[in-house]
Amino acid sequence: MIKSSFTLPKYRTTIFLVLALLVLYVISRYNYLLFHSLADGVSIVIAACVFAIIWNGRRIADNDYFLYVGIAFLFFAFWDLMHLLGNKNMGVFPMYGNLGPALYIVSRYLLSISLLLAPLFINRKLNTTLMFAAYLLVTSLVLLSIFYWHIFPVCIIEGVGLTPFKILSDYIICLILLGAIGLLFINRQSFNARVLRLIVFSITLSIATGLAFTLYADPFGIMNAIGHFFQIASFYLTYLAFIETSLTRPQDILYQKLKKNEEKLAEHVEQLNNANAVLEQEVTERKRAEGTLQETQAILQAALDNSQAGIAIADAPGGALRYVNNAGLLIRGGDRQTVVNGVGIDQYVANWQLMNLDGSPMKPDEVPLARTILFGETCSREFIIRRTIDDDRTVFANASPIRNAYGEVKAGIVVFMDITERRRAEEKVEASLREKETLLKEIHHRVKNNLQIISSLLNLQAKSIGDEKLEGIFRECQDRIAAMAAVHQLLYKSQNFAEINFGEYLRETASHLFRSYKICKSTISLVIQAENVMLPIDTAIPCGLIINELVTNALKYAFPGVSKGEIKIEMSKTKQGIRLLFEDNGIGFPKDVDFSNSGTLGLKLIHLLVKQLDGSIEQFINGGTKYAILLKPETPDEEMQHAEP
Repeated sequence: MIKSSFTLPKYRTTIFLVLALLVLYVISRYNYLLFHSLADGVSIVIAACVFAIIWNGRRIADNDYFLYVGIAFLFFAFWDLMHLLGNKNMGVFPMYGNLGPALYIVSRYLLSISLLLAPLFINRKLNTTLMFAAYLLVTSLVLLSIFYWHIFPVCIIEGVGLTPFKILSDYIICLILLGAIGLLFINRQSFNARVLRLIVFSITLSIATGLAFTLYADPFGIMNAIGHFFQIASFYLTYLAFIETSLTRPQDILYQKLKKNEEKLAEHVEQLNNANAVLEQEVTERKRAEGTLQETQAILQAALDNSQAGIAIADAPGGALRYVNNAGLLIRGGDRQTVVNGVGIDQYVANWQLMNLDGSPMKPDEVPLARTILFGETCSREFIIRRTIDDDRTVFANASPIRNAYGEVKAGIVVFMDITERRRAEEKVEASLREKETLLKEIHHRVKNNLQIISSLLNLQAKSIGDEKLEGIFRECQDRIAAMAAVHQLLYKSQNFAEINFGEYLRETASHLFRSYKICKSTISLVIQAENVMLPIDTAIPCGLIINELVTNALKYAFPGVSKGEIKIEMSKTKQGIRLLFEDNGIGFPKDVDFSNSGTLGLKLIHLLVKQLDGSIEQFINGGTKYAILLKPETPDEEMQHAEP
């Protein structure tokens, strides 16, 4: 910062100003002409100095507002000097009367209009030659209108006072100065804060000067003196704003924009440094990410190369193979150069000798990888790769498309496994299962035949005895054997050797008993409701024997001398077990016989079989006999989950 020897400490400056104003006030009381000359002289000197400093610093100034104001102050100094000389008591222009007020109005108009126009050149370049020419032209015209043409309006009339033109002009000038202040506030970002305050306060005091000069009638009166004091204060602030600041802090006025640009540059540099730091961090992170990506690629490449499954990748749309891993080469046979040779789909299918499972050649649109590339499908299929005439490999392949960000198929990847040994093992297992199924069928058939032989022997034996009671016992044994044989007969016919359709079994067993006891179904009807009830053999045989005993008892004892009767059997699976309901509308169970502790073999056998299946049985006698049996055999949980509640 440049320090000036003219700058006094603040309190000394204040004392000096107060003393100067007191001296001027005393002079105004005793010699008003001297006071008036000193006041205008101060304004003229300051205005001229402002021009001199600004004009000489115009090449380094970056705000032409100050250059415009400096040139305007030069012309103001001229008109203010003319105003000083034009007062009638100065005796310079005695033949023109009192020209002071008129020349004062000219200087005020020039300064106020210049301050209003100056903000237009804050961001514009000023053509000084054009400005000098314009101001010289105006000055010349005004001088001619006053001294030659005598057409300039009169501003004061001796013995009367100020004219309306003079008063109205002062008010107009004050409004123009207010406009100048407004434009300064609008463009305040282009000024140093201190300089802006000084200029605004200076213009404000200039407005006060104009208002004071509208109120005096006597050029030597008190209001005129007050106006001059306001004028002195205004130009003192102009001195501080332009002259002192230019000498002590030139960066605040001559190259304010440069300072602000330096500040902005510093701010931009800081932002750039911050951005550079962020960029360096991003570069570091990107390098780290690239390293991680390379590691991931290496891991993926190793995983692909060492995968037990064959993997192949082909480009779309041509289908040229881009990559085949080691397992794929091993399954296909051959080296990488002969397999990955950039050929299209058709040649690729032919080179790999792909065939359907029936031995027919595969078409390109049947190959999973080709379908993926051509149609964007995800597909799976088994087919054969013929490596040599005697070496066919069965493979299972699953192909998927690889798409870009727009959903377009750019490539296809297929994962295929050699399942030749598995297929051979499956074929052996299937052959073994077929053999076992045949064996099981033969066993069930022979068991059924043996049971029928036993039944036939019992029948022959019963006929040779000739005792009806014994024949009945033998017939019951035959019926029980027939009930067991029926299970094996159904298993022999069925493709499922684990369980039988018990509804079908019930109909066959009941029909056999009706034939055995020579019962006509038109006399005693049979109703069976056991649809889709499947039972394993370990449960089916005990259940069959229970049904055999219940139907036998009903046919033997429930319908003596009855011309019409009905037997109803319902069977279903529930979550609690197998629910069996047997009901007839016969004469009912004898009241003097204890059902739960009967001495007959049939009822004992029923209780034993129910107990064997961890079940329970209840009897109801009401116009017939009804049995409610709940059996709890070992049944898979999944089967019971789908049973009725």
